[in-house]
Amino acid sequence: MSIEQSHGKARLTQPRLSDVGTVETGPDRDRDHDERGRFQPGNKAAAGRGARRAITAPLRAARQRLATAVEGEAPSVADELLDASMAVYNAARVELGSSSVLVTAPLVSFASESVLSGHFLNLAAAAGLDTERGATLLEMAHACQRQAQRAMTAALAALKALPTRDGPTGANPLFTVDE
Repeated sequence: MSIEQSHGKARLTQPRLSDVGTVETGPDRDRDHDERGRFQPGNKAAAGRGARRAITAPLRAARQRLATAVEGEAPSVADELLDASMAVYNAARVELGSSSVLVTAPLVSFASESVLSGHFLNLAAAAGLDTERGATLLEMAHACQRQAQRAMTAALAALKALPTRDGPTGANPLFTVDE
């Protein structure tokens, strides 16, 4: 990007396409298209689209919940909480080892509620646990933690109900108990 003067103001300009080199694309790029560039019947171009749409609804709800929960604080607090909740979400998703929407949707709620619980607990400690405001914030932290536990319970139940590769249903190899 470069900066050019336009109408008395500095403006960012994108590089011209003629200045940008071409990138060779692989043969797999047109695997879902016919010779005219249209999608072939039975293509996999939209595979997982329903799952992606289903998972974005809880993410939007979590973002809204985080923004309204920290109303009146600096705008960067909501962004920090969202970043922290995404880190918790990604860690939990990797730990459970499932990309199913039935498992990942409750994990979004688990992550956001866990982060909010920690945030309210820190605010309660800063306000003083023996003050009225501290007690109110502590109760909010406990309510968020209860919601997080319910969400994780739902995610684990969904994970247990999902079919495994060995059979139609069964225990996940991450959660086996030796007898």
